[in-house]
Amino acid sequence: MTTRLERRAWRRRQFTLPLAALAIALAVGGVTTATGAHAPGAGPLSGGNVSMEAGVGMRSLAVGQTFCYGLVVLRNTSRRHATLSRVQVHGGQGLRVGVPQVMGPRRSETIGTADACPGGTRPLRGYVVPPGSGVGNDLGVEVLLPITVVRHGKSRIEGVSVMYTSGRRTYRVDDITNVVACTYACEARPGGR
Repeated sequence: MTTRLERRAWRRRQFTLPLAALAIALAVGGVTTATGAHAPGAGPLSGGNVSMEAGVGMRSLAVGQTFCYGLVVLRNTSRRHATLSRVQVHGGQGLRVGVPQVMGPRRSETIGTADACPGGTRPLRGYVVPPGSGVGNDLGVEVLLPITVVRHGKSRIEGVSVMYTSGRRTYRVDDITNVVACTYACEARPGGR
């Protein structure tokens, strides 16, 4: 015959293992969610072109020639700061992307594409996008990519993702733009093949 104390101890052991397993599962899930990349639009930044293709075409470039692409513009309509960390380029065989730069929200214009990135830019890594960027007359933060042609022919970047943190979470903004660069007089029309 078991005593009352033995029955209580047995009940505690009976629930301890399942509760411990549940606690571990929740802790692991929380860590994964807090530090993993989140879907576009989940964080405070917006501005990536996700609904239609846009972009630029650069034709008759020489191998080794560099140009600047800057149609990725970020807006922060939230009350939270966002710290930019890196850029991931989708596609781009035949092109080398240099160190990403930014122009702040109080710039006078968006450059889009130019022969060279302008002076007065700042490195993307560590740049803090303040709340209110891209609101009202503010143009937002423009991401600039110095791109160098490294092979003959036609090359294409099919999208750009900007990774950033806000609080303890990591997010990304995706842009499906096309950057087409040719070393001959090709049809460098974005979206075209």
